[in-house]
Order: sequence, then structure tokens, then C-alpha cells
Amino acid sequence: MGSCSNHALPKLVFEAIKHIDVDRKNSLPVSDFTYRYLQTGTPVVFGDLTHKWAAYHRWDIPYLKRQLSNKLVSVYSNKVGVNGGNSRKPVMNMPANDYFDLLSHDEDDLQIRNLSVGEIAPQIYDDFEYPRLGLKYRHGTGQLSVGGKGSIENMHYRPDIAESFLSNFGDKITVLLVRSEEAKYTYEPPWSFESIVTVDYSAEGLKKHPALSKLNAYIADLAHGDTLYIPSEYRYAVYYHGTSIGLTIAARPTSPSQSLRSRGNQLIVQPLDRLAQSLLGAHWQRRKVRKAVRRSKR
Repeated sequence: MGSCSNHALPKLVFEAIKHIDVDRKNSLPVSDFTYRYLQTGTPVVFGDLTHKWAAYHRWDIPYLKRQLSNKLVSVYSNKVGVNGGNSRKPVMNMPANDYFDLLSHDEDDLQIRNLSVGEIAPQIYDDFEYPRLGLKYRHGTGQLSVGGKGSIENMHYRPDIAESFLSNFGDKITVLLVRSEEAKYTYEPPWSFESIVTVDYSAEGLKKHPALSKLNAYIADLAHGDTLYIPSEYRYAVYYHGTSIGLTIAARPTSPSQSLRSRGNQLIVQPLDRLAQSLLGAHWQRRKVRKAVRRSKR
């Protein structure tokens, strides 16, 4: 699944971006997590956080297919010809069984993103736990993402400004993370929660998108069972080396200013963007691309 025609080859994905590797820890005390990572806004990979979860032993595509059965799911694409330049907008709805059958076809880049466990498969809530790391979680809001070999989830961030934890089940994924103050170098338009989908992170792509060379990013490789802490407002993109299932658990914003931005995004920015998209269509997407390019040069 997934064409890499617009991106680096799998072994080189994101490698052209200036970066450092994310710390990897096992059995990290809450106090260490708080002072070294949460308060400094620094990502970290937990190598053992999920090992006692049922999901660590159960979660694979056949299991998820049985749990979701014939329920309808929204699917997404990174191909501009399919999504019109908006990879956050579903391109179609289909039965979950049909989607999982597509994962064996390399030419298909369709993904499931941010599927609410509570709405579609509440019976698997017992398969995971909320990390005991001193945070307040939005219970009932675990989200599933699924992607196939070679697919990429475009650079984006959470409008709810949550501290989040991404656990991977299946083949390896690679995550590129960028601090919010460097968002313009990812070609993210104003009033948007994702970069333009044509951005190419390969060495050749940097010639087309030179602002990428200004990034100082983090990279994390997640094997089966690994969990990545993604600090609030970090932008991140995900590359699937093979078929994988992601579980994202969100914690509430940790400061009043973050809570205010969260409400503003959800009550003002997102509705206005959707309205402009519905009224202006492709013209709105082209305008956002132009603004992203101009912004990257400042």
C-alpha cells in the first residue's frame, strides 16, 4: 500500500531533514517524565509502557477486522488528485472489512485516521490503559489510525492542543516531529492544521521546498508496542514501513493559555476553514498553498 513517488525511499524517509533522535526510556518515573520531557516540551519514546496491555498481545489487522466487522469508516489519502490538496478531509466511507482487504494492494494509499474507539469499537477499551504519568486524560477519546506499507500521514498537529501518546502495533513506523515555532518551515498555511500535501522530505524535495532545510526536528522509530509522547502543539508526520495500527491517547492541555487556544481552534478556526472550503473549494486550497510558500520565506 502507498506510493512513494513524491517522497523519499523507505530507508531514507525524513533523513534529509536536520534532526536528532528522540530519547528512548523504559520504566520512566513520573517525576523524571514531568521535569525532563513534559515541562520542557520534549518528545520521548517509552519502550515498555504497553507491555502489560492486552493490545500488545492481540492487536493486529485480523483482530481489528473482527472487532470493527462491517462498520463504516472514513478513509483518507495523501494523493492530491484524490483529496484535492486537503489530506484531512475524508475521500470516502467504506465498510471496515473492505478497507482492511485493501491493505494487501501496494497501489492504494488509503488510511484510517483518528477513528474514535468509543464510537465504533467500545469493546476494545479494555485492551489498553491510560498512562500513569501525572496527566488528566480525556477518557473515552482513544483514537485509532491504520496505514499500509509506504504510506505517509501528512505533517499536522492536533487542534485540541492535547498532550498525546501514540502507541504503535504492527510493523515499524517513523515519526518526524517539529516544534510549533518552526511550523512555517513545514509549509503550513495560516489557519490550518496541516502542511501542504505536496511537501517532499527527500534530498531532492529540499530543492523544491528549501525552507525545510531550516528545520531542527526530532525523529522517532516506533516498533510494535512502543509509545511516543508528542508534546502539545508539535507538528508531526508518520511514515509506515509496513501495515500498522496506531492508538492515540490525549491528555488535557496543561495550562490556561493552551486551553484557550484549544477552544479557539475548535470553535473558530476549524469552522471558518470548513466554511471557506465549502464555499471556495479548490480556490481556497490554492490560496492556502500560496500563503504557506510566502510564510516559509519570512
